[in-house]
Amino acid sequence: MDEVGFETEQKAVLEVIKLTPLISVQRLPDLDGKPIYFPCFANESEVRSSLGEDRQKILNEIARSDIVVRQKLSEEQQERLSYTLNKLKLPVFLAVHAALNTDRDLESLTKPKENAPEPVTLAMLGRPGVGKSFITAMLSVDEGYPILSLDFRSGHSSEKYRDLIQNEAKRRGRNLSVEEAWDLIMGKRDDTDDGTEENTKTMRSVFDGLLDKVLSTKNRPAIYLCDMPGIPGVYNFGTGREHGKKRHHDVIDYMVWELCESGVINTHQLTSYTMTNKLRWIKEDIIKNNLDIWRGIREEFTWSTRMVKTKHVT
Repeated sequence: MDEVGFETEQKAVLEVIKLTPLISVQRLPDLDGKPIYFPCFANESEVRSSLGEDRQKILNEIARSDIVVRQKLSEEQQERLSYTLNKLKLPVFLAVHAALNTDRDLESLTKPKENAPEPVTLAMLGRPGVGKSFITAMLSVDEGYPILSLDFRSGHSSEKYRDLIQNEAKRRGRNLSVEEAWDLIMGKRDDTDDGTEENTKTMRSVFDGLLDKVLSTKNRPAIYLCDMPGIPGVYNFGTGREHGKKRHHDVIDYMVWELCESGVINTHQLTSYTMTNKLRWIKEDIIKNNLDIWRGIREEFTWSTRMVKTKHVT
């Protein structure tokens, strides 16, 4: 057993670094067994909901929740995390990754524009087959929000959906309606399968790729859309077609519910008509009314890491 309680033969022990009563950094084994740090945003409504209970069940499958190792960030970790949040202005989960899961020379990384916003992340959640990747693509097309895809399970990419919609709009010389975009994607769905095999990636490798993507530009948007893997299980929505795969829960299933400042949960398979209403609801009600709240959550996370002044980052 190492210093934080990980064993090779038994379930790992959850490590929690409490920053505020509802915000923490946690550590669990990645898909290859090596520990990985990630942020956890818990709000009171989620804690009281059935989602909170489901998340506890997932934790019980992958780690020991009867024993929790509570740690503190070292001075060096605090300095690195403060730098990735304040200087690099990375999305919080990638700021945690760059600071705590890598040994990168942070000062050598590309800094954003001086007046770039500090971005928040919105998790797109739901069962396989409900259309979350499609609605993620439409939000990206309509609002220009970049996509950070953590969905390496389904084989269908919201980024490829977005590119198909944008290319078709360019060909037609006008924007596509939700119905037109839906018909386009449904007609070419098999062409968007990227052939990803399950368990070929670790969360560390996924985070590495997303970190490089964000650092490839000096721009920072107000929001990144995070397309999350579907909830484990096989579902049939009455269409005669099954969605999803049978598999055991793992660390990504535990992460996704609270990895971002907030999330949109899709529970039922949507048609083009209901998708139009859902898209309008997300844009006009969810994002418009809550963006300032999400920014406040990020500020709270950032503030909680400023216990040590940054002098030098290695």
